[in-house]
Order: sequence, then structure tokens, then C-alpha cells
Amino acid sequence: MKCFLLPFLSFFLFTFTIAGQHSRTLKLVKEDPLTFSSSEYDLQILDVRMDTSSVGFISRENYARPVLLVTELPLAIALQKVLKQRRDRERKNKLYLRIIKLQLAEYETKGVDSRSEIVVDFITRDQNGLKILHQSGAVLSRNGSRSLGKHRKDLISLLQKMIDSFEEVVSSENKFENIRIGNLWDLGPLPFPVLHADVLEIGLYENFFQFRNNVPGIKQGYILDWGRNTAKGRILVKVRSEQENEIIKNIWGFCDGQNMYIKLGTDYHMLNFSGEKDSVTFIVDTKHINDRIVLHGSIFFGISGGLVGWGIAELMAIRGEARFYLNLSNGEILSKEIDQGKPSQGPMAITILRNSKSDNPLPIDVYIIDHKIGSLDEAKCMVQLDSIPDRKGQVVVRGTDVYLSAEIEDHADANLFFILEEKSNRLQLRKLTDEQASYHLTIIEKYQDRKAAKSKFD
Repeated sequence: MKCFLLPFLSFFLFTFTIAGQHSRTLKLVKEDPLTFSSSEYDLQILDVRMDTSSVGFISRENYARPVLLVTELPLAIALQKVLKQRRDRERKNKLYLRIIKLQLAEYETKGVDSRSEIVVDFITRDQNGLKILHQSGAVLSRNGSRSLGKHRKDLISLLQKMIDSFEEVVSSENKFENIRIGNLWDLGPLPFPVLHADVLEIGLYENFFQFRNNVPGIKQGYILDWGRNTAKGRILVKVRSEQENEIIKNIWGFCDGQNMYIKLGTDYHMLNFSGEKDSVTFIVDTKHINDRIVLHGSIFFGISGGLVGWGIAELMAIRGEARFYLNLSNGEILSKEIDQGKPSQGPMAITILRNSKSDNPLPIDVYIIDHKIGSLDEAKCMVQLDSIPDRKGQVVVRGTDVYLSAEIEDHADANLFFILEEKSNRLQLRKLTDEQASYHLTIIEKYQDRKAAKSKFD
């Protein structure tokens, strides 16, 4: 009986594992409090990440198809609900904690490594407008796969660290960067110092801001232990503390005086600046496992067959490379296949459709490469632009509590079609295929015809 059930049990476990790799809901509860004790400010959490529909992702082996982690409520609202802060009767200045990047990820490099990263600004308003009081970021690396509950605790831990760092600056130095910005959605001044530095500063970079400003947080007290077989395509190095001789995990990257290296999982990857130093990329070795070998081994030969199948799949894994682009505005790491074909040189048209469920949707403005091109103020309305001169940049939709953006990449598509949709009380900006775009345009035409016919009788 046991032998009969073993293949089916193995199949069930394997299927459950594969099915579990889809989007997962991250629930923030009262048992995960954030505390802010300042008597001078009232803290308001604001989320301005590129994709506010997801918290981050878990990615194992296949970088091209990440697993989304979503919150039951929009992230800023969910965090505001667990925030405990001092409540005084007198009126306080409002302090905005602006989340620029928040990513929870698992990378399978030399074993599974869990990595969380956060980038935030603290902003307030005075008689002269908005100013950034403090910028901070942190990385938290742990060995081994993490459960969803532990990822949630890491998220809270990182945010609490950001809040504490602000309060330490207020209490000790009372000195701020004091950068003026036009509105809460601005992501800081350009150009970025690292792109125009004659020399890359030697040291360990604890967060993205230190890298962007070319100012390492740790300049001494560490050792770079290079492996004998290290090469440009494969960086073999361990960063150790000089006194304890322990590996330093929670850093963003390091510079050895010649090159800059970013840490992903347990590995480091060399950053490549373009000739004019206007962008930064790096390359990661990838492998694609043939899941069918594992599945068939599990069905016919039970757990042992699944393990054998996994070993065969590992040996037959298709290895390749994936290129990552580092966005210097927010620290976001974007993946893109290296071979994308030759881009089209003709004009690129763009359409943004709002497909909102709300009866009275709030107006949302649309920007292309920092220029406003229209507003989406009702359901089933569209904004269109016939030509995008540079064929690159960002499309941004933003409203009172909404900020979403997507990259416009220089590829062969002559027409881009994005849909702004509401899903589970969350807005998201999604790029459609040509077939999906054609379908939505047909639906919109029918909708507009019905609306016109109805207006005749009103």
C-alpha cells in the first residue's frame, strides 16, 4: 500500500511546491508594530516605488519569472496600520517616510540566500516648500530559504531601522541633507555623483545611497579574500571583518579602487558603466531547470525518482546570462535579456487605458519622460501619444495616493499599450501584448458606442 501511495504523494508534494511559486500574500498584523516616538513630527508613510502593486519578489534560479509578494492592503496603508507613534494634543509637523525601494528576494547561488533591501527618504514641509531631511537604506542578508512570516519580520525590521536612524540623526547631530524637491514624487536631484566621479572611492557600501553618492560607509576594518579562480565573468571574493574574520553580509557592495561590485545573494557582480557613464549594468550567470524531468521521475519512481530526476535536471540545465540594469533614481534592479534583436528606428506610439472599477475614479495624470501628456479621469478613458522621440524613459501615472511607472525600452515594438487596472483594491500598470491591446481597443469602441447611444436618450 505504501509503495502504491508513494508516487502519488511525491506527485502531490511536487505539484504543491510548483503551485506555491505563484504570487503570495504578505499580511501585516498588529503583532508587527513599527514605533516612532518623536514628539516633533507626525509620521506618514508614503509608497513611491516603481511597481506599487507588489512588495518585492522571491526568485529562485529563474530570474526572468519572479514570484510576486503582495500585501492585502496597499503597502503604505498596511504599514500605517501597524505604526505606533506618540500622540500629543498639540499640532505637529507632518513627516513623510517615502519608500523608494523595498525588495524581498531569495537568490539561489551557492545555496539559497535571502536578501531584503530598503531605500527611503524622510521629507517635511516648511514655509519654503518640501525638503528631504534624511536619506537612508539598508540590506539584510541571511543564509537559507525564508518562510513568508520571516520575510515579513525582515520587512518590519528594516523599516524600524530606518525610523531609528532618523531619530538618531535628530537627537545627536540635528543636521540634515536638506535637499529641496518640487513634490512628494520627485526622486532627488540629478546628476548622480557616482556617474561623474573621477575616482571610485575604496570601501564597503552599506546601501544604495552611499553608492550613488560615491561615499562608502566603511573604509577600514575589513579584508577582501579573493579566490584563486576569480575572473571578470565570475567574481570569487569574500568580504571579512579584520578582527573577527567573519564574513560581512549586510552590505550593498564594495569598491576595490578599480571596479565597483554589487552583492546579489551570496555572490558579487562587477558593475559596468557605459562609456559616457550615464548608466550601470551587470551580468549574472543563470540556469533553467527542466521541471518535467523531476515531475516524471516523481510520478513513476516516487521520491527517490524525483531526487534522481532533480540531479539529472541539474546536469542538463541550460546555462546562460541575464543582464541587469541598475536604476540610479531608486536603486531598482531591472532584468532584461541580452539579445533583444535590433531595435526599430521609427517613431514609437503609446496608449494608456484606464479600466477602473470605481464609479467615481479620482483623476490621475500621465507623464512621459517627465512631460504631462494628459489625465485619466474616468473609467474606460485613454491617453495616447503618436511619437516618443527618444524611445526610452518612463511612463508615469500619478494621483493623490497613486504613483506607478513602467520603463519605455528601446526595442522593436512600434506601439506600446499599457492598461491601468484596479485589482483587489490596488491599482497596477500593466503592459499588454499586441493581441491583448487589439482586444481592449475593440471593447473600448463598443463601450464608447453604448455610452454615445445612451447619451442621446438622456
